[in-house]
Amino acid sequence: MKGIDRIRKALKQVIDPETGQSVMKMNMVKQLRLEADYSHIEFEPTSPVCPLVLKLSKEILLDIR
Repeated sequence: MKGIDRIRKALKQVIDPETGQSVMKMNMVKQLRLEADYSHIEFEPTSPVCPLVLKLSKEILLDIR
């Protein structure tokens, strides 16, 4: 599996506990690209005051490693 596909698959496992849907299904991931030594993920929560943004961000980082 290519790097970008592996990351997409991992992101589908990151679930928003309030909705029960993945961050990918909810279109929270706005941009995803691979550079030489790192991946760039632009993540936008559904609300600017989302109380779970830190939890979801941490899960994203853990799941893509």
